[in-house]
Amino acid sequence: MPKVSSSKADLLNKWIKNAKHLSTDGTVVYYNACSKQVSSNQKFQIDQHLATAIHKEMEKQFNGKVQQTFVSTT
Repeated sequence: MPKVSSSKADLLNKWIKNAKHLSTDGTVVYYNACSKQVSSNQKFQIDQHLATAIHKEMEKQFNGKVQQTFVSTT
């Protein structure tokens, strides 16, 4: 039986399924922590960005803001 290829939207959703602060509209991956859009034709492009020092620093700041707003509202 021949393989059925997945659509790009299905692949992007599968690639970012377990990653925090990532969303997709089916064509572009959006990094909420970095406020950055990255076109992603291959999974390694997502992995490359997640490994950068800039992304890691922005993610720490983003996590701090989320915790701060949660603490201030309670």
